[in-house]
Amino acid sequence: MSRTELEQEGDEATIPFSDSLHFSNDPGSRRLTSSQKKANQWHRWSEDVIPRMVVPYLSYIQETLSLRHANIPGECHVNDGECGTGCRTRSIKVACVLFDVPQPNCLNSLRCCFSNAFHWYRVLTVLARDHISTLITDARKDSSRVDQPNVIVCIDACFTQKCSTNPRSATGSDPPNPTSSFFLPTDGVKAMEDFVQRCRRERHQTRTCRVEPDKDCYEEGMRVPVSVLNGCGDSFIAADEKREKASTRFFTDTGLMALLCRHDRVLWIVNLTSVGEKQHYMLALLDRLFKHIPAQMTIGFLYDIGCQLERSCRKWKFMDNSILSHIAFAVAVFHAYGHQWPCQIVYHPRKQEGFRLSDGEGCEQLWSFLKPLIPSLRVSGKNSTLDSLHDLDVDEHVLRVEWKAQVDHQTKPAPRQSRNKAAEVITTILALEKTLEAQEASIRDLEMQLHGGRVPDI
Repeated sequence: MSRTELEQEGDEATIPFSDSLHFSNDPGSRRLTSSQKKANQWHRWSEDVIPRMVVPYLSYIQETLSLRHANIPGECHVNDGECGTGCRTRSIKVACVLFDVPQPNCLNSLRCCFSNAFHWYRVLTVLARDHISTLITDARKDSSRVDQPNVIVCIDACFTQKCSTNPRSATGSDPPNPTSSFFLPTDGVKAMEDFVQRCRRERHQTRTCRVEPDKDCYEEGMRVPVSVLNGCGDSFIAADEKREKASTRFFTDTGLMALLCRHDRVLWIVNLTSVGEKQHYMLALLDRLFKHIPAQMTIGFLYDIGCQLERSCRKWKFMDNSILSHIAFAVAVFHAYGHQWPCQIVYHPRKQEGFRLSDGEGCEQLWSFLKPLIPSLRVSGKNSTLDSLHDLDVDEHVLRVEWKAQVDHQTKPAPRQSRNKAAEVITTILALEKTLEAQEASIRDLEMQLHGGRVPDI
């Protein structure tokens, strides 16, 4: 109830607020008792008035920035004056109603009005919160396919952060530290390593793509052909788990691997104890992440060779399909152009929905912070590119159709190659040489006939 309405009511303000909101024009309703009127009014506001106010209330909260703007939504603030020092000021009028002093009956009724208004406002806020929760729950019900990522994380390893074996000829080990840590416990990492080795042994004889060696194909669940994945694997040292990056002879911990959120904040870190960048470290970090998020959430996962990790997870069954369906794999921006072009089409974060400007290079910032050896990698803005796109007089629908056609064409398996292709080419060349020799002999015979005058019709 507004202040103007209260002033216009005058002596009618002595009527309790709950009774004054009974708007029925039926003369018979005047014979209702006070308790019946309150019950009718309660049901009407609970089941009709307040539920209809939820959406307008949320819109008003958005327009006024959670009631920070006291003026009408959409209008700019007006400053009534400035102080002598140049500070901008704003004058407001405050109406004070004191309930802790003796009051006439009208103010007692006013207190009831404010009490009822506050009560229904609290009911409105509760229903608005429940309305938002319902919208969020409904949006997450469809978990049968990979939706846009709800959260984005990146992962990377650094082999400059080492720990020497027995530094300064020290003996023994450090006492256990009871405080919480970002580092994963070694027992969990070792358990994941054993799990990975067991999966590979069990499925060593199984081949996802049972075709002839010279024929390209798709592996189960993958969106790019085998030839493309093999090319990406050959291009990156990180894809070779046996490649020595740090000696285990001189270092107990050969490096670090970190999992960071979209805002480049460390979630968890694991100590590397092997010579190479083995996949069980990443799986241990992902396993810890999934234990701390709701099951229906989708993860946007950025890694230098994300295509190889997804390939291994599907080939060796490191994860169930129920988990893989909630992971959107992508490659970090800095390493994206080292991948094959069909791989970039599928795994580049700029070409996937939901990743926006996430670049997956937050780990580089962490290594730079820990040790100033690795330069920062940040992607600059795209304003000039967007301006150029807007200047083009091309319909967006046409561009999307052409892009889909390009994806379909450039992710097709390579055509089958014959094992005897070289022999066939050599045979064709020899046949052409014989044809040329026959033509040259025919030309010489015709020339001899011409010189001997044996040509009947020149």
